Formats: sequence, C-alpha cells, structure tokens
Amino acid sequence: IREFYYSLGKKDLSKKYKECIMKPLVKLIRQACADSMIPPPKMPDYRQKKNEQKPISWLSESQQDRVLDCVPSEHRPIVRICAYHGLRQIEARTLKWTDVSLENEIVLVRTVKGGVPRPIKLEPQVVNEMKRLPRTLKHKYVYHRNPKPYTQNSLWHIIRKALDEEGFQHVSPHAFSR
Repeated sequence: IREFYYSLGKKDLSKKYKECIMKPLVKLIRQACADSMIPPPKMPDYRQKKNEQKPISWLSESQQDRVLDCVPSEHRPIVRICAYHGLRQIEARTLKWTDVSLENEIVLVRTVKGGVPRPIKLEPQVVNEMKRLPRTLKHKYVYHRNPKPYTQNSLWHIIRKALDEEGFQHVSPHAFSR
C-alpha cells in the first residue's frame, strides 16, 4: 500500500486526486482487517491539508483585456462587467434593469450570499455597452442571449474558452472575474 501511494507521488497528481484514490482503498483494507482480526497496517497520510490549496492566479488589466478580445462580441458586455467590477457570474447573470441607473452610472448588485445589496460605480465603457443592450419582454434581466437569460454553464464556458484561447489555462473563470 505504501509503495502504491509513493508511486502516486511520483506522478503529477493533485493531493485531492490522490486522496480520492487512497480513501476507498484504506477503507477496504480496514474492513478486511476487521473481519479477519488482523491489525490494520500503518497507512501513509494522504489527506489534503486545508492550507495546501493552490494560490489563485490573478490577471493584470492588460491580460484581462486580451482575454476580453477573445470573447465573442455578443457576450463581451457580461464578461466585461464581471472582469472590470469583480462581479460573481451569478450576480451578473441575475442583474435586473431595476437595479441599474445609467444616468448616475451606478448598478445595485444583489449578493447571492444574502448580504446587503452593494452599489457599484460603473466604468464608462460598461455604461456605453449597457445603453446599447436590447431589452426583452420575457424577463427583466440586463444580460441575455437569444432572449433567454444566461445559464451558469453557458457563461462559465464562454469565459473558459476565452481564457484557453489566450493561454491562461491555469486561471479559473471565477478567479478571472473576482
């Protein structure tokens, strides 16, 4: 078992992935030892420590702009507000016209974590894009595609594809916008 675990260490696998492999194996061996009254062998520590998480990779403003250039033009406004203002993807997807004041260039962002809505001063480029967005009668959301609101997966895939095209595979779509 120890040799198998150490062979996993020689491969370029994350600690979490090693834990997913080792946990059922250790459980199986402990059950087998309990049934036959044999003391279980000493197992290596395979659990991921809480402080061992990878650091988040951040992009500079110029790198964000390069990624935005890879986003198709019809999706660029929602990706831009996420990138420029640090909105969560769900906050951008559920942004309603009643929360937007284009005259004052302010948007009221309703958090998904149940906090107090926070006002954000918008960049002029975001305001100009919002003024050109078409409105729909089917819903009250600011950002939509083919008169339906963006889904969680669709926006994530749009950002992921743009990051991959620009060579930022190590950056998650969440880290890109937050």
